[in-house]
Amino acid sequence: MKISPHLSSMCLRSLIDSLSTEMMVHITRLIIPHYDLNQRTGFPDSIPIPKKDAAAQILRDLRTEELMIPFINQLVGIHQNGHMGRDYPINNIRTIIQEMYNMGYLYDQDLKMFVENPKFSRSRNWGVLREGDEHAFTFLRLDIVGNSNLVREHENNVIQQTYSDLRSIAETAIERRNGRIWNWEGDGGLAAFFFSNRNLHAMLSSMEILHELFLYNSVRNRLNRDVSTRISIHAGPCVYTTDPTILFKNETVKKAIEIESKHTKPGSVTISNTSNLHFDEIILKQFKPIIAGQNLRYYNYELRWEE
Repeated sequence: MKISPHLSSMCLRSLIDSLSTEMMVHITRLIIPHYDLNQRTGFPDSIPIPKKDAAAQILRDLRTEELMIPFINQLVGIHQNGHMGRDYPINNIRTIIQEMYNMGYLYDQDLKMFVENPKFSRSRNWGVLREGDEHAFTFLRLDIVGNSNLVREHENNVIQQTYSDLRSIAETAIERRNGRIWNWEGDGGLAAFFFSNRNLHAMLSSMEILHELFLYNSVRNRLNRDVSTRISIHAGPCVYTTDPTILFKNETVKKAIEIESKHTKPGSVTISNTSNLHFDEIILKQFKPIIAGQNLRYYNYELRWEE
């Protein structure tokens, strides 16, 4: 992320006016472990570093390593909650938040961090996740049923158009709720949800995909049979990566794939026990409990004709 000169100037002024040099270094070490301000500035340990020099060097290093957003996250958190029982009001923090908004970022109170404003841009990492960062995600896994038979029975251009239509349906439902498609291989893919209510958003996206696919089969389907999918929803920790080889070795992702392939009927979505914990009973009544193993219960949803 490119930091505007105005934001850098505001942060510099806020650090000088609000924090001691020791506190600046402490916050920086939350972002850059073992950060050595004396080494960076060239000041010997025996000479106190003036706050202006300390703040300028810290911000310069943060910009160079593209770590300004995590640092500003820390400033907002310390302003709101203090640190180790002591208040640390950060001068001009509201102006800093406003400038972040002007640059296309929103502060998520649940995540305690700035994230990309979807009104302005929609990048794979929500504008803030870095390679190697571990967070809790909710994954939506989608796969076309009987894909091999469809490929054998239809011309390639028809199959490719159908794949494109399915991706458009999935992408619309997922990005409407600020999810991101992380992997797509023509006949299916993997999407991630990161924000507050991520489990609910993943579930609503899966239901929308099933409903839209029903309409697609009724009106636009070019094949000689309905397009059917299996969808699973599973939540857990995952290290953010753009490398699909690493991504698909993650245990949470592997579990999402297992639930889709082994515990999901065609034309339905299965939600794991890690994803349904905060759902309202009214919502869960739309799902049918299924036993997936000893003391393991999942929930399945499918379109059914009213009796």
